[in-house]
Amino acid sequence: MANETLGSIECLTCKNMMDVCQANRRGHHLYTRCPECKSDQTTGATRQTRLWYETKWRDDLPDGVPIKPSNVVDRVLTETLTEPLTDEASNSAASDDLTESDFLTETLTETKPKGSVGRLVGFVLLSLVVGVGAWKMA
Repeated sequence: MANETLGSIECLTCKNMMDVCQANRRGHHLYTRCPECKSDQTTGATRQTRLWYETKWRDDLPDGVPIKPSNVVDRVLTETLTEPLTDEASNSAASDDLTESDFLTETLTETKPKGSVGRLVGFVLLSLVVGVGAWKMA
């Protein structure tokens, strides 16, 4: 038995409107039924994210329906990065003294890999154990 239609979205292939449904299994992935292209049940993060954010949901859905699929990527960060600059913002950005290479250097130095201290401690302890073992054997 087919699941209930929760909304609709335009098909990228044939430009028809297709139904969006949700699987009841683990992950609660969304899938589509297009009159021309038929069913598409792919569960990749890119497709699930597009379906989650671009579907026109029915107005009569109960609270908690649909359930957000487990692999939907949050779009807030990507939308703020891709917004075009206004004239005022581009003028202030042009007047900054940072060049692109300075910005990249500053960004790279601010983001340190997590767990580097733990790796260092582990390496020191391993070296100590190997050193003591070699010393006792001699």
